[in-house]
Amino acid sequence: MGLIPKLSSGQVLVRTTAFAITAGARAGLQGSASYAGAAETDVVMQATGIGEVLESTNTQFPLASMVLRQTGWQENAALNNL
Repeated sequence: MGLIPKLSSGQVLVRTTAFAITAGARAGLQGSASYAGAAETDVVMQATGIGEVLESTNTQFPLASMVLRQTGWQENAALNNL
């Protein structure tokens, strides 16, 4: 299991179940110039993901809700501005 971020007010903790591997991300992984940029060590690759809310400080997103947001290539994400 990945690191679990601490939540601030209004955030939700999401466990990513799937994320997009786009053409731009693939190009970045291959070292080509792309809108996604090249992969960097210890920097989360950006991606749209689907995940389940594990913890919430936002009343609009109760536990077990499913969300589609920018989760990045990571198992757990603390998301703002949903």
